[in-house]
Amino acid sequence: MNRVEFVGRLLRIISWRIVSLPLVLVLCASGAWAQSPNATDQRIDTLMEQAAKGDAKAQANLGMAFHIAQGVPQDDAQAAFWWNKAAEQGDADAQTNLGFAYGTGQGVPQDYVQSALWWHKAADQGYAPAQYNLGLMYLTGTGVSSDHVQGIAWIRKAADQGNADAQRQLASLYYKGVDVAQDSAQAAMWWRKAAEQGDADSQYDLGHAYYDGQGVPQSHARAALWWRKAAEKGNVSAQHNLGTLYVSGQGVPVNKVQAAFWYRKAAEQGEADAQYKLGLMYDLGRGVPRDIVEAYFWYALAAEGQQMDAAKYRDDAASHLKPVDLTRAQERVRRWFEDHPPKP
Repeated sequence: MNRVEFVGRLLRIISWRIVSLPLVLVLCASGAWAQSPNATDQRIDTLMEQAAKGDAKAQANLGMAFHIAQGVPQDDAQAAFWWNKAAEQGDADAQTNLGFAYGTGQGVPQDYVQSALWWHKAADQGYAPAQYNLGLMYLTGTGVSSDHVQGIAWIRKAADQGNADAQRQLASLYYKGVDVAQDSAQAAMWWRKAAEQGDADSQYDLGHAYYDGQGVPQSHARAALWWRKAAEKGNVSAQHNLGTLYVSGQGVPVNKVQAAFWYRKAAEQGEADAQYKLGLMYDLGRGVPRDIVEAYFWYALAAEGQQMDAAKYRDDAASHLKPVDLTRAQERVRRWFEDHPPKP
C-alpha cells in the first residue's frame, strides 16, 4: 500500500455528529461546600438549623446535600422534601431541582406536568437552566402541550443569558432548520458562544463547521484547533477526526505519531472507525511499531462494531499470525468485550 492509498483509506471517514434534542434535565447546585469532613458536618448542622427555621436558601442547599450525599446519607425523598419547602418560597434553584426530581422520579413519583410547572416558576424569574429545560418540554410536548414557538422562545432566553446547553441546542436547530429558518451562520455563532465556555460538543460541531466551511470561512487549521479542545475533553468524534487530520496534513503538519495517539484515544472509547484505523497503522508500522498481533486486535474490535473493512483486514492479519499468537490475540479481544459490555 503506497502513501496515497494509506492516506486515502484513513481520510475516508470524517464523522460529523450534530447534537440531537434529548430532554436534558439540568440540576442546579447552590452554595459552597467545605472540603474537610468536620467543616462539612458543621455546615450541615447549620443548614439543618436554618432550614428548620424556614430559611429558603438553607432548605435548597440541604436538599442538594441529601441528593449528593454531602455530609448526610443519600436520600432523594429528603432532597425533594427540602426542595419543595424552598420552592414554595420562590427559590429558583429549588424550583429547578424539584422539577428535575419530578422529571426523573427521584424522591417523588415521576410527573412531567409537575416538572414543567416548577420549571415554569423558575423560568419566569429569569433562571436560565429552568428556561432551557422548559423550552425542551415545549419542543417535545412533555408535561405541556407541544408549542414550538414557546419552546424556541424559552431556549433563546436561556441562550441569551449564556447558558451553554441552550446555546448548543439553538445552534443545532439553526443548522438543521428545525422550527427556525435554516441558517448555518447562526448555527456557527451559537456553537462558538457555547464552545468558548468549554462545551465539548459545541467545540466539536464548530470544528466541523470550519472543516466544511458552513456558516464560517473554511479553515482546516481552525477545525483542528476546536477539535483538539473537544478531544482533550474526551469527545470521541473529535479525537477520531483530529487523528485523521494528522494523517492527511489538513490544518496541522503530517504527524503519524500524533495520528496514532488520537486514534487510540477514540479507539479505547469503542469508536469502530478509530479502532480500524489504529489497526491499519499497526499493520503498516505507521506512527507505531509494526505489530500484526496488535493490528489483529484492533481490527477485530472494529469488525464487531460493524466497520465495513475491518473483518477483511482482521482475517488477513490472522493468516499471518502463528497459532499461539492468534489465540493470544483472540483471548484479548474476548476480555475486552467482557470489560466493555454494550451500552443499553
